[in-house]
Amino acid sequence: MDHLVEDVIGPVLEYDQLRWAELTRTLETFLTCHRDPEHTARTLGVHPTTLARRLDRIDELLGPTWRDPAPAREIQFALLSQRIGLP
Repeated sequence: MDHLVEDVIGPVLEYDQLRWAELTRTLETFLTCHRDPEHTARTLGVHPTTLARRLDRIDELLGPTWRDPAPAREIQFALLSQRIGLP
């Protein structure tokens, strides 16, 4: 399972560790908010421009198709696996 997390969201986790960023939280919230930027910004308590910059950075790290339904589901599973520490 560690390989799944690393393969799917590893670049985001690493970016957060190196830069004290909140991309993982942003990614999880964005997907939980059904990919709605306005709702996500309100939920995170950040300006929409801040959210847009974070999403752009996630695009750079995961590639432009991560927002598509199939990759988004895989990302949600990897985030859940990482959060609950599945072996």
